[in-house]
Amino acid sequence: MIFDYEARSDIAPSARISPFRDPGHRGPHPEGGFDPVALRIGGEIRRWRHLRGHSVTGLARAVGVSHSTVSRWESGQRRPTLPHLIALGRIFGAGARTLIPE
Repeated sequence: MIFDYEARSDIAPSARISPFRDPGHRGPHPEGGFDPVALRIGGEIRRWRHLRGHSVTGLARAVGVSHSTVSRWESGQRRPTLPHLIALGRIFGAGARTLIPE
């Protein structure tokens, strides 16, 4: 019964959400487009990365994620987790709070 979401044919495959995954990290906004918070966080990550002279690959290595994960953060497709935000803040020499929009 837990996996009923997979069997429903009336829901598009892209809209099905695993019950074991936090929907806040999906990226695309349920009403279409991308999550505006993820877009703003991604913009801040990109801005700080450029200010500090990091490449996407270099930043990914420093945080311990793949370069595609950093690209997804920057494009607003995904939100970084709190531990990743803390690591990014340390790498950039700023607090994690500077990456989170008000």
